[in-house]
Amino acid sequence: MPKSTFDFIVSRLASQVCRQDTKYRKAVPPDVKVGAVIHRLVIGHNYFHVCDRFGIGESTVQEIMREGVEAIIVELGPEYLKWPSTSEMIKVSNGFQLRSGLPNVQGAIDGTFIRIKAPPSKEVAIDYYNRKGYHAIVLKVINDTDGCFLDISCGMPGSTNDKRVLRNRSFLLGSPEVIC
Repeated sequence: MPKSTFDFIVSRLASQVCRQDTKYRKAVPPDVKVGAVIHRLVIGHNYFHVCDRFGIGESTVQEIMREGVEAIIVELGPEYLKWPSTSEMIKVSNGFQLRSGLPNVQGAIDGTFIRIKAPPSKEVAIDYYNRKGYHAIVLKVINDTDGCFLDISCGMPGSTNDKRVLRNRSFLLGSPEVIC
């Protein structure tokens, strides 16, 4: 990623991720937070690698990930994460058909877990314990043929089944009657 692009992203997210130093510890600078979030989302390295690479603790990385993804959705989402127009959707559909031979595909959807520290309350913690054996929140994305995000949803408890995650948010495909 060019430095100018990174600087632009940091400037847009800084108001959401900036914290004040306390007498007990220094705040992680916004550029380090944004770098860690981008690194984790793009490269997919585990938390230990991100901790080592950016010199921050594991619980801090988990907090930064939640905060960073939320900042991306709030600050950049309305401008960059919008459902395509009808003509753009036809282009996306044609792209999927060329690549896969499948007609009328309008997006690729996938999800993953973002590991979190167990909530202190056992009653709440059980909701976040996922099928892979750790506490997490769910991240779901829809991409077009170029890998650009069409939609992002994050924050449901890790125990939430896939069907509920998909139904949590409706994606209108040209008509209110057609919900994916």
